[in-house]
Amino acid sequence: RRSHHVHIGTHSGTHFDAPSHFIHNGKTISDYGVGTFISRASLVSIKAAPYEEIGANHVFGALESSSIGDKEAIILRFGWGERYGSDNYYSAQPYLNEAAMNLLLESNPKIIGYDMAMPDKPTNGFGSNCDSPMHKLALGRDTLLLENMIIPLETPPIFTLLSFPLELKD
Repeated sequence: RRSHHVHIGTHSGTHFDAPSHFIHNGKTISDYGVGTFISRASLVSIKAAPYEEIGANHVFGALESSSIGDKEAIILRFGWGERYGSDNYYSAQPYLNEAAMNLLLESNPKIIGYDMAMPDKPTNGFGSNCDSPMHKLALGRDTLLLENMIIPLETPPIFTLLSFPLELKD
C-alpha cells in the first residue's frame, strides 16, 4: 500500500475565501451546501496592467458585453493567472476599487472568482492600516471569493462552474 502526507495552507492554489476569513462569526465553507459550488457563471474579461486599479468604468463596460443577467457566479479574467508562481504575482497584481466591487455585488452573486491572489490593492493586505477592504465588502454580503484561478482562454462567456472546495471544519 502506498500513501502520502500532504501539508498545505488553506490559501494554497485555487481556493475559496468564506466570510469567516474576515467577518467575526461569519460562515465557514462547511456552512454552505454542495449546490453553492455548482453555479451558472459569467466570464468577464478585463485586460489589466501590473498594479492597475480596476474601477467601475472598467467593470461596467465588461459587464455590458458579458450579459451577466442572473448568473450565480461572476468570474473575472485579468490575464494575471499566467503569472502564478512569479515573483510579482502578489506584489504587482491589479486590484478592484470599492466602486468596482459594489458594481459586481449589485447582481448579488454567490461567488466572485478571479485569476489573481485577491481583489484588494497589494499594499492593503495583512498588517496594513487598511487590511483587505474588498474582501470585507464581498464577504460581508455573503459572497464567496474564489481566488488564484487559472482561466483558459477558450472559456466561453457563459458556463457552468463546478468549484468544490475541501470541506475543512474548524
